[in-house]
Amino acid sequence: MTRLVRAFAAVACAGLLFAVTASAQAAAAGKQVTVTGKLACAMCVLKQKDVKSCTNVVVVKEGGKEVIYALADNDVSRPLVMAACEKALPVKVTGTVTEAAGKKTITASKVEKS
Repeated sequence: MTRLVRAFAAVACAGLLFAVTASAQAAAAGKQVTVTGKLACAMCVLKQKDVKSCTNVVVVKEGGKEVIYALADNDVSRPLVMAACEKALPVKVTGTVTEAAGKKTITASKVEKS
């Protein structure tokens, strides 16, 4: 019986640890960040095969490689629709970053053309 109680306690502790870690990661994901790079259309400029319509992305150099952030549709980013379909434009974007299925998305609170 005591083995069962110990096993249950170990599983409960592991679950609690997982919940705390997940909460910390979620809080970090909601933090405002600023990225500087090039605004480009994923379909027209970057020619990404899996993109079927014009989609603004920000291409940033991080750690010696390019990282692509999809630009979420909101009131701040909406004026930029179709702005980078012909060529990439230098920008500085401030916002919150989320990641799902290995793809990063930034929800902009501020966009500056640089």
